[in-house]
Amino acid sequence: RIADTILVQAKIMDSNKKLLQAIEPIATPAEKIMDAVEAIRKSVIGAFTFEFSERSKDIKVIEIKPPTYEAYQQYFSGIDIFNKSAGTEGLEYFDRAYALDTLFVSALLYSFSYYQNLGLRSKADSVIQFLNGRRSHLNSFQQLLLDEGISVMSGDRIKALIIAREIAEISPTDLFIYGWSRQAFFTNHPREAIEALERIDLESYSMRGWIPYWNFLTASYHALGDYENELQASQMSRQ
Repeated sequence: RIADTILVQAKIMDSNKKLLQAIEPIATPAEKIMDAVEAIRKSVIGAFTFEFSERSKDIKVIEIKPPTYEAYQQYFSGIDIFNKSAGTEGLEYFDRAYALDTLFVSALLYSFSYYQNLGLRSKADSVIQFLNGRRSHLNSFQQLLLDEGISVMSGDRIKALIIAREIAEISPTDLFIYGWSRQAFFTNHPREAIEALERIDLESYSMRGWIPYWNFLTASYHALGDYENELQASQMSRQ
């Protein structure tokens, strides 16, 4: 405390007292201490989600710092809809997530993927151009994801595949392995696409209920003339 100003801060540490997250401190007048405590509480919940939730596995690689908890809630709601719907219903959640935390790059990247899947190229390109304008504020991994998107939008699928391989090597999570499989398929590398798809845990949060997985797997087997495995994969997709 300095005069009438109180500094409120928090840290998250593991059982060995290793620092996991240092919450950005808030300086507040003494009469507004409870407002600062509530803000810190929300930041702590967001940081806990970032560190310990299975749903945050992909985000931890992408983000520089934990998003706010409110932004998290909108983001995860968007993913739940994205994985189950072919419509635009989930987009508003990613928009709100980014509006709540403008450092939350993952929300914009999901919006880009959403627009791509819907065939809305101009919207997808707008997201990429917006991110490219903020390139100097992105970390190296975010820049790789951006470069993959730029390559896709420019039609340079070979470059996109090269970048997707690098992304999956740096962070072999199911989401990024799936991204690698997509680029392999689109560049006529069906064996590589299958290799990637077979590594994926379909029960992971990012892939649970994701029907396009089966579309790419069956199409890759078909491209190889492996109709037996294509039929088997098709049957598994209906289970």
